[in-house]
Amino acid sequence: MIKKYIWCMSLFLIVLGSCSQEDLLNYDQSTRSLYIPTEMESEMGETIKGIDSTYFSFRQYADVTDYEIRFSVILNGQQLEEDQTYRLEIIKERTTALPEDYTVELEQTFHAGVWSDYLSIKLHRTAHLANEKVRLAVRLVPNENFGVGSYIGDPYWPTVRESISCSVTFCDMLSKPDWWDDTITSRFLGKYSDAKYARFIESSGITDITGYTSTELRLIVQQFSRDIQENGWTEEDGSLIEVVMN
Repeated sequence: MIKKYIWCMSLFLIVLGSCSQEDLLNYDQSTRSLYIPTEMESEMGETIKGIDSTYFSFRQYADVTDYEIRFSVILNGQQLEEDQTYRLEIIKERTTALPEDYTVELEQTFHAGVWSDYLSIKLHRTAHLANEKVRLAVRLVPNENFGVGSYIGDPYWPTVRESISCSVTFCDMLSKPDWWDDTITSRFLGKYSDAKYARFIESSGITDITGYTSTELRLIVQQFSRDIQENGWTEEDGSLIEVVMN
């Protein structure tokens, strides 16, 4: 029985030894995949959610006709030794933007030697955006270099949740952004108004708070509150703008 065990182990080692370094490398490459994070843990231990979607308004940038939006893309598997391309596709059923509203290269590059890269979308300031809020959604699709999704754990991003898609909602007008939800209303900025949103952007320089931690938001809103008091900023009815800080 012992001899049979030794013989089996010897055969296993011979077979293992027959695998070349190139074969092992090819195996690692074949298991590479990409995903877009939907939430992750900040350095301060807070969970940042909703980073696979964002909102943008051209209204706050008078001289801007084109604007680049970037989304993080994370690598699973062995780092690249040279740049490789990955594929995207437009999610037609989730997209309301017209083709002239954006430019997105459906073949983009993941760079060598990194775990995290980004995909780029360019938005264009077209006439109908002054009266309409639209959305563009894209997803990762497999190609000869990468699979997609299949998050199995990554020491570099240990608390990331994955997606294979992302979206941007954009316009050229002031309107309540998607991120101004019940939590933002009850804990930070209070009830939405166009006047408040415009002054918030003037105070902070921020149009989208997606990805900011609670601690960061408190500091931003505290400064906004001081600016309201110092400048006497009011709502359209003349009442002083109010914020909530819980």
